[in-house]
Amino acid sequence: MSIVVTGATGKLGKLVVENLLTHISPTQIGVSVRDATKASDLSQKGVRVTQASFDDPSALKEAFKGAKTLLLISVDNFDKAVDQHKTAIDVAKEVGVKTVFYTSHIGANKTSAFAACRHHAETEEYLVKSGLNFYSLRNGFYSESLKMMLGQPIQTGAIYAPEDGPVSWTGHKDLAEAIAILLTDESKLPKDPYVPLTAHDALDFTGIAKIISDVSGKEINKVTISDDTFVEKTVQHGVPEFIANHLLGIYHASRQGDFKRVDPLLEQLLGRKPESIEGWAQRVFA
Repeated sequence: MSIVVTGATGKLGKLVVENLLTHISPTQIGVSVRDATKASDLSQKGVRVTQASFDDPSALKEAFKGAKTLLLISVDNFDKAVDQHKTAIDVAKEVGVKTVFYTSHIGANKTSAFAACRHHAETEEYLVKSGLNFYSLRNGFYSESLKMMLGQPIQTGAIYAPEDGPVSWTGHKDLAEAIAILLTDESKLPKDPYVPLTAHDALDFTGIAKIISDVSGKEINKVTISDDTFVEKTVQHGVPEFIANHLLGIYHASRQGDFKRVDPLLEQLLGRKPESIEGWAQRVFA
């Protein structure tokens, strides 16, 4: 076994495995998933599928057994993310994994206003302490999350959101293609273990509103609401208040410029420009 991918039935993980299959034999790929029935298509292709969770170190040992490289796809869990990442890193070290690739975030920072970015920074720190060879893939903010964040701009003619800042919105498909390249071609690996993978520009919601206007032919405006109003309206939609406040942290962090970094590496790996927000808007709103 050469490469093991965790979370291989999730949005990013599934796409990474699909791309890996274009580079290497399925017999060189293993996946660790919470529900093996959701990865039956991979089993049929010859990929080794192991059912394991980050709360079960013994199952992870079986999943990681024989792997030279581990792609640790970060979990989306406000309460347990760091502990689960640490468990996976400990198991990787125990079973002899040589290199860990971890999907981090361009805004990873221990003092970030966005909890997930603090979790990424803590995980990166643990990777350093582990002594393992590692690459932290600092992905741009996933553009797929925009649809939820923007609400219904075509119907309402507006994007209602708190004060925000520029963000390097980046697509799952582009990231998955680039990650598969990094996992299978050592010559493409940068010297710095903190690897920025972002689209080529950074936009705030005002800029996105203009793009959606151009694409849809309907005038869309960004309407700034207060932080308290955002939390209140989010809770009204059935979201627990503590999660609403976590989501508000995205806007606080973007105001501080935490997500605005852009880097040419993703474009260089792909050999083409990553999908722009114009391209995303064409797919979603045209």
